[in-house]
Amino acid sequence: MKATTTHMQRLFCPSFHRSFGVTIHQSTSSFLSQKCKNQQTLAAWLSQCISLQRKPVRIIVSNSNDPFFNLATEDYLFIDEKSKQVETLFLWRNDKTVVIGKHQNPYKECNISKMTQDGVNLVRRRSGGGAVYQDLGNSIFTFISPKEYYSKEQNFEILINALKNGFNIQSELSGRNDLILSECKRKISGSAFKQGKDVCVHHGTMLLNLDVNALQNYLTPHKLKLLSKGVASVASRVCNLTTISPIISHETLNKCIITEFCKRHGFNSSQVEIENIDQSSFANNNEWQDFYKQLSDLEWNYGMTPDFTYNIETKFEWGLVDLHIDYKAGKISSVKMFSDSLFPVLVESVEEGLVSQEFSKNGINLFESWMLNVKIPSLPNIDDASKQLLQTYTTQLCAWMSVALFQ
Repeated sequence: MKATTTHMQRLFCPSFHRSFGVTIHQSTSSFLSQKCKNQQTLAAWLSQCISLQRKPVRIIVSNSNDPFFNLATEDYLFIDEKSKQVETLFLWRNDKTVVIGKHQNPYKECNISKMTQDGVNLVRRRSGGGAVYQDLGNSIFTFISPKEYYSKEQNFEILINALKNGFNIQSELSGRNDLILSECKRKISGSAFKQGKDVCVHHGTMLLNLDVNALQNYLTPHKLKLLSKGVASVASRVCNLTTISPIISHETLNKCIITEFCKRHGFNSSQVEIENIDQSSFANNNEWQDFYKQLSDLEWNYGMTPDFTYNIETKFEWGLVDLHIDYKAGKISSVKMFSDSLFPVLVESVEEGLVSQEFSKNGINLFESWMLNVKIPSLPNIDDASKQLLQTYTTQLCAWMSVALFQ
């Protein structure tokens, strides 16, 4: 009976339940003291209770729209010891961001120039998959389950019920990953999955009021002759849920998902304490800090890009240009320029000066500055008039490269 008593003490100890974000009411203890007068009755009741024991849950809501913060938090929750013991729901959203897969090429998937101009973040996640655009009209959910309890079907049921019971929106599962509207069959949610040794992750997006024009702008690069080892993303027909239900918002959707999540695991949402987090929540957490530093590092986001070659060509008044640029680890690794220009030194200087430059508009600008202020003025045996022509040709060439490569 001693062991049973210990189980009973743990089961109804407030501190034990608070560690899992669960509140147990005083009335339960009162009921036991009044109704379970003898040990035999108590043991029988406890046995039934344990057999029906509800899995503890944890609900976390991010108050930050910083994509580096939110993705670092998701990565941290994946390795957090508590995730091995509880069903976790993490709700969040990001400001304007393109998230690419671990092995993708941002220069193929995204319009880097427009993103930079419009202040759109680029984040390379630590898992695979395709490129997605996210903004504040896009709610994101993450289910993290101990491996023995994981059920993606259960998670989809939570989402479908949240839309149905909260907003009278009828949706259904399409294939493995997507939720679509039952009536028009347009996509409203996409999911991805990840398994670890002890936990499984099901995360995805819910389209509320996503800027669809931005989606097309940032994820539709120019169709250049790009030879790449990267993974191409597939566009899908999508629908914003605010066009179906004007009362839906990030906050109201979160509330409905929380309600269905708690219901599915045998709780009332009022019984579960919600953790609201921001940057200060991880101020002293070194593991989380490591994830954040990696995800926000330029070398990680651009340097991880698969090697590729750009081939662009055009015709100037002074000659044809056929330019081949090799990219490796964020830099231009080699250049080959073919041209019928009457200035071979221009071709040679381009092949020399672009190597090791950053593959960006800034890299082109630095090359142009070097050509105009260092290389051309120091060329021997060339008269001033020819140097002026070379400077003009260089300016035209760099303007064209910036547009052809990065706009």
